[in-house]
Amino acid sequence: MLDTSSSGNFFKSRELVVELEKHKRGGTTVTCNAGEVKVDEKGKFLPDRDLTIWYDKRLIANVLSFSQVKQTCDVEMIGEKFVVTWKDGTKWDFKHSSEFGFYYSDTDWSKNKHCDKHVLLASTAKYNKSKFTLRDVSKANKARNLEAILSFPSTRQYKGAVESNVILDCPVRSHDIEIASKIYGPHTAALAGKTTRRPSKEVLLPSPPPFLSIDPKYRRICICVDVLTVDGLKFITTIIPAIKHSTITAIEAATSRNIWAAMKPTINRYKRAGFTVDEVRGDGEFEAAKPVIEAFGINLRVCANNENGPYVERYHRILQERMRGLLANSAFNKLPKVLTRALAKYATFYLNHLPWNSGVSKTLSPAYIVSGQRLDYKNHCQLEFLEYVHVHNPSSTNIFCNKDLVKNIKNVKSRMDLNTTAGTLTSRQQCTVPDFEKFESPH
Repeated sequence: MLDTSSSGNFFKSRELVVELEKHKRGGTTVTCNAGEVKVDEKGKFLPDRDLTIWYDKRLIANVLSFSQVKQTCDVEMIGEKFVVTWKDGTKWDFKHSSEFGFYYSDTDWSKNKHCDKHVLLASTAKYNKSKFTLRDVSKANKARNLEAILSFPSTRQYKGAVESNVILDCPVRSHDIEIASKIYGPHTAALAGKTTRRPSKEVLLPSPPPFLSIDPKYRRICICVDVLTVDGLKFITTIIPAIKHSTITAIEAATSRNIWAAMKPTINRYKRAGFTVDEVRGDGEFEAAKPVIEAFGINLRVCANNENGPYVERYHRILQERMRGLLANSAFNKLPKVLTRALAKYATFYLNHLPWNSGVSKTLSPAYIVSGQRLDYKNHCQLEFLEYVHVHNPSSTNIFCNKDLVKNIKNVKSRMDLNTTAGTLTSRQQCTVPDFEKFESPH
């Protein structure tokens, strides 16, 4: 806590104090609203040895004097928080508490002893319980149980019913409801049962493709195509060598019909964007599809094994690296088929929306060059792959099919429903990310 009224620095956390020793003159007396305590141990502050710290494990908080900190460190006000840069180069954020009126920094040094960034850890239910007495925690559990029995009323309605004595002999008080909310947060089951429908956002059409800012010769394109196999699943992948725009489509088998069914939408997409497809390059697997492709007015060039490699094989390596990275960042070692296909599309989506150093432009992404689409942080960068979310379906008339807990597949709208046996993809406008740090709940 950064206290503007404190005349000294007083700590209860031993790991933040170094060179600790008994004070030769008997120590000092700490006076506050809670009373007085005699402190006789003195040391140095770990991030800044110029700060003297009085230490006693009986204290209830770590308090830094604003006036002393300002004399030895850089302190700046950014928005509604103080940012302190210590002598060792670390930075702490002291945010304002509207509830208590002071500036604080919540840092778990037992886990981050060498943290050199801003640290503000999320509160767990176990940690939140430690702030209240056992009696208060027991009453909070009763309040949470009663909330479920009453079919999850709103907090205002719940507190109103308790305060107006609607429920006879009710042991729960509004204070217990507030404590339950502080410990556990919103009830996860209530999130799936009720959500106010929000108006749909206006869908803005992307700007016209900016191919006019690129050399006209790049408007005549050659598409390199190949078959990629991932965990037994086959995909048709395409890439334009100069622009670096790629596509990936799952197929059951590499037959001429499946190959053309996967490539036709891609070719039509490029034509609508103002590009001219002169040639399609593929290896021997595409020989059977040559009559179908050439009937569409496009020349198919069957390449030798290594002739198509510099473009497609390198793209396959990059794509598989991204897919392995996404899988390693999750809690799973193997995915079902529907998720493996979604993983390939997910990685391809973001490969297309970031500029390539070896492409025709180092500032424009392949997706922007082809279709004028750009990443939107609010729409495309809010959820990670395989992140759990609660999906809301306000318009559903079946109250027993709320499609509650799902896994995110693509940050845009596509998600996987875990209520089905095989797992199906669903698309919803609204979702809520559950706070698993507060998942320790009676329900």
